[in-house]
Amino acid sequence: MACIAYEFHFAHESRGRKGNFLLDFLNFNRTTVVRGWRFDALVVVSAGVVLFRNFGGEPDNERVERQVNPLGPLQSGGESLARQMLQ
Repeated sequence: MACIAYEFHFAHESRGRKGNFLLDFLNFNRTTVVRGWRFDALVVVSAGVVLFRNFGGEPDNERVERQVNPLGPLQSGGESLARQMLQ
């Protein structure tokens, strides 16, 4: 009944852009590579005694985020204009 639970989340991510600078700068095509790791732990303590512990995570993860905008810098303006017209 008098237990205290501690939950820990540790993570580190690094992002790097990849591809053509001009297409990325003008917001036509953005490719980002995300690399990192993650660690999660749960510890339950009562009167200085550890009753339960559980841990997990991902030691090495990598994903690619890709964003394509056919209209480039005008893409966001067109979306906000369409929202205003629908209201």
